[in-house]
Amino acid sequence: MLISQHLQIVHFNLTSMLVADGALNCFTIFLRYLQIALETNTIYSPSPACFPRLLIIILRLMAYISVILLMGGILIERSLATYFVIDYENKRRWWISLTLTVIVFAASYVLSSQIIHGGINGVYFGIIVMAPMIISVLFFRLLLRHNERRLRRLNDMIERHSDTD
Repeated sequence: MLISQHLQIVHFNLTSMLVADGALNCFTIFLRYLQIALETNTIYSPSPACFPRLLIIILRLMAYISVILLMGGILIERSLATYFVIDYENKRRWWISLTLTVIVFAASYVLSSQIIHGGINGVYFGIIVMAPMIISVLFFRLLLRHNERRLRRLNDMIERHSDTD
C-alpha cells in the first residue's frame, strides 16, 4: 500500500496566515525585550519619546489586534474554500492568503496607531470588537454546517454512482 507524500492536515492558505501571524507575535516578544532595555537605559535613548519606542508600542499593539482581525481573515479563507471546493485542496491559490494577511496586518497597523495617538479609545475598541468576534464565531458555525451538508450530499452522490457501476 502506497502512502501519499502529499498529506496536508490544514490547507496551505490557512497555514500561511497562521504562520505569518505567529511570526509577528514572536517578533513582538523580541520588541518587548528591546522596549525593556530602552526603558531601563540598558540601551541609551535620549528621551522617552525617541523614535523606536513609539514604533515598538504600535507594533506590539498591532500584534494583539491582528489576532482579533485574523478571525475575519480565516472566515473569508474558509468561505473561499467552500466556493472553490472542487479543486481547493489541489491548488494552493497563495494569492488568497497573501491578500488576506496584508489586509489584516494593514488594518491592525492603522487601528493600533490610531489607538496610540488617541484617535480611537482603546477600551471602547476592545468592547466594540467583541460583537464582530461573536458574529464571526456564529458565521463559522453556519459555514461548518453548510459544508457538512454539502459533503454528505457529495458522498451520497459518489455512493449512488459507484452502486450503478
